[in-house]
Amino acid sequence: MISDRLKKLRNERGLTQQQVASDLGVSQPNYRRWEAGERKPKQTTLEKLADYYQVSVNYLTGNTELRDIEFFTNYDSYLKDIHIQSFELGKLLNSNIELLINSITEQKKSGNLTDAEYRQLLNIVIDNTLHLFDKVAKEEMKKGLTDYINRLSENFLDNKN
Repeated sequence: MISDRLKKLRNERGLTQQQVASDLGVSQPNYRRWEAGERKPKQTTLEKLADYYQVSVNYLTGNTELRDIEFFTNYDSYLKDIHIQSFELGKLLNSNIELLINSITEQKKSGNLTDAEYRQLLNIVIDNTLHLFDKVAKEEMKKGLTDYINRLSENFLDNKN
């Protein structure tokens, strides 16, 4: 699989084996052996080849049909964005929880709530907050993953044609 991919990528760029070997700092006979399937490049060399051809190592090794390394980079970036959004949502919920707990505590201090009512209201606030956060986070993750999978499948179909 590696040999086919290397030859295809080199030919798409109109390069000779000598040009690629020279660019990578390897001998032309070594590169020829990789393309002929006589030898497999080491992991570090696979990474250099992937960088050189701007594809993922997984594409070179035949583990995926997805060439575009940006999708993997974008996915990491997307996960970071989700984390930041979740953190911001958490801060917002935290400030609202504080307001509710302070209000409930003031009611308790003023004698308007029994110990049991106080604990019950605190549990309700915590349970509802956790439920809301869980629902929002799942919806965001589901939407993001759906978008990502749609882009992957579009890219895969484009590469097949």
